[in-house]
Amino acid sequence: MEAEGRGNEASADVDSGSDPMESIRGPGGARRASDREHTPLFVDLDGTLVRTDLLYEAIAKVMLNPTAGGVRLISAFGAGRAAFKQVLAQLYTPDAASLPYCVEVLTFVKEQRQLGRPVILATASCRQWANVVADHLQLFDHVLASDSEVNLKGPAKLVAIRDYCDQRGFEGFAYIGDSRADVPIWQHASESYLSMPQPGVVKTLHDSGIPARVLAQRKARWAATLRLLRPHQWSKNLLLFVPLLLSHQLSNLPLLLHAVLAFVSFSLVASSVYVVNDFVDFEFDRLHHRKCRRPFASGDIPLTHAIPLAGVTLGAGVLISLYFLPLGWLQVIAVYLLATVAYTTFFKRVVIADVVMLSVLYTLRVFGGGVACGIAVSDWLLTFSMFVFASLGFLKRYTELQVNFEQDVTASAGRGYEVDDLSLISVMGISCGMISVVVLSLYLQSDEIDLIYQHKRMLWMLCPILTYWICRVWLLARRKKVVDDPVAFALTDPVSLLVAGITGLLLFAASGRW
Repeated sequence: MEAEGRGNEASADVDSGSDPMESIRGPGGARRASDREHTPLFVDLDGTLVRTDLLYEAIAKVMLNPTAGGVRLISAFGAGRAAFKQVLAQLYTPDAASLPYCVEVLTFVKEQRQLGRPVILATASCRQWANVVADHLQLFDHVLASDSEVNLKGPAKLVAIRDYCDQRGFEGFAYIGDSRADVPIWQHASESYLSMPQPGVVKTLHDSGIPARVLAQRKARWAATLRLLRPHQWSKNLLLFVPLLLSHQLSNLPLLLHAVLAFVSFSLVASSVYVVNDFVDFEFDRLHHRKCRRPFASGDIPLTHAIPLAGVTLGAGVLISLYFLPLGWLQVIAVYLLATVAYTTFFKRVVIADVVMLSVLYTLRVFGGGVACGIAVSDWLLTFSMFVFASLGFLKRYTELQVNFEQDVTASAGRGYEVDDLSLISVMGISCGMISVVVLSLYLQSDEIDLIYQHKRMLWMLCPILTYWICRVWLLARRKKVVDDPVAFALTDPVSLLVAGITGLLLFAASGRW
């Protein structure tokens, strides 16, 4: 995976009155650019070289898999930070190839090595992790890291840097960091650099009279948080309005208000699920061509934000249901949460079962719309929904595997599917779509339809329309024109929206309410 960044043009100087590439003044006095090859450059790892913190990633992965040593990890909490990291290092090894590296820092380090400057990785992360990263990048002459006795952070890191310089006869050093813990190091550095500095760090250095160059700025958290909540996925929750539409009660304002409140409540609850899913899958997402840009995978939002953010959105959705919606709606949310937990922790990685669970989750939205508005949802509608959403679920897996086929990857990361399954998945998906057409045709011959529609024969046009739409969307998928979320595609595709409009007109005409 390519590391993400914005390029060297993002670099800026805290001291805008000087050019740091020509002269950087520190406690040791002025230094010429030609002197740099005689001054070692020390580079921090967490939050500087990579846009994440390996400590929190390790805790997350171990706690998500308690059988891998979660109990042992909990027992190590009281042994001190250094010893705690050593226990983590025995339980977890980062995938250095997929880490979200800061391109600006990597580019700067490569430039300095070309000048003949010694470059040292100096990090508070444990030595095992630092060595994995150093071995992958092949950019560092030496590694300074934490061990079982010393947590190499702040003053302890400064001591290690000074010892390294004294042993090799260096008079000064340069340092790249990001946090307040690095301030004591910058105070003694002859050159100071910042990468994605934490809030207030730039001002602290400025107030201390320490000129420093900012190699990369931290991305706006609010924008990343909005992406994490995935408001574009809320379009799926329009399925909550289906019972209101099919019962021809869209003009009933009280029921419409209930549907709108249910939409808001469900969207907030769904966002909390998206946060948890991204938290659980951050390593798998880094291996995906598009998902690697998700906030947790890319390091735009720390993993520590996952639980608070999921709790706030879930709490808001539940409060709306408690105050404004029937008690049955709260039960729908509870079932949805249980189903998503089961999907995330188990079914997501089980072939076929994952698609079945997806169809259940989408069908639950239709059923929930009826509960929120007090409208009975027929078995016909639920059966139809299960098969049509199963078709779209298989379509989702199909498009994901297409990308793997193009990238010559044999299996889908975090899934149970292989590229060789493409043809079989398409057969199963198209078959489920055709079964939904059969269910629709059987419903049109049932006695129930006479209670709702005066001109039911007009509805027979829905069968060829649905057949056309299912065949078209699968044809587009084979032509690689469908993104890996077919439901979202269906709600934004012009032809699909036209089909939906024609369907609505047919339902209205057949009802005889005109």
